[in-house]
Amino acid sequence: MVTSDELAREFSRQLVGEIGLELATKAAEINRNSNDLSTCASHDFCDANMVLMDACEVKGVDIWSLWNDELTREAWELAYNNGFYLTAKEEVKMNYNNVSLLTIVECYAEEAGKISSEEELSRGFDDDIMPGLLEEYGVKGHKYSDYGRISMTFSSWMDELCETGRIHQEQVANYIYVGEWADRRE
Repeated sequence: MVTSDELAREFSRQLVGEIGLELATKAAEINRNSNDLSTCASHDFCDANMVLMDACEVKGVDIWSLWNDELTREAWELAYNNGFYLTAKEEVKMNYNNVSLLTIVECYAEEAGKISSEEELSRGFDDDIMPGLLEEYGVKGHKYSDYGRISMTFSSWMDELCETGRIHQEQVANYIYVGEWADRRE
């Protein structure tokens, strides 16, 4: 017998196959922000009911059985509440050929307990490096705004982390500083 979790994961896999990882991720984000189970943003991009029917067919679920109405409702809610299972790890499992090298690196880093996101790296920079930068170059009572120095220092720090194996070269190539002191001028 198929569980609601198995059906939810198959629906999520089918949804990514139907609309692609980018739109599925967008739908999950919209759902997370609305948190309204009566509507699902996946319908903005496809007929998600048909995708669920396809998932039922793959899993051998008779969608016309009264008991399976409950199963499909539970599966739908699980998929919705779990963001279509679109963690980096799930992205790699579900759609390996269309996953960027950066996503694979981040997935590995997360599993290995290493720095796994641009935001996490920037928080580390804010905690470990910015205090010294502010002490050496900052002016008391003024917002520090030497964004060039921050960017250069961040890049040098990433190179050091890469050399010591704390981050991957793909992260160095793709990450920018997005922390508290990032340049937010328009």
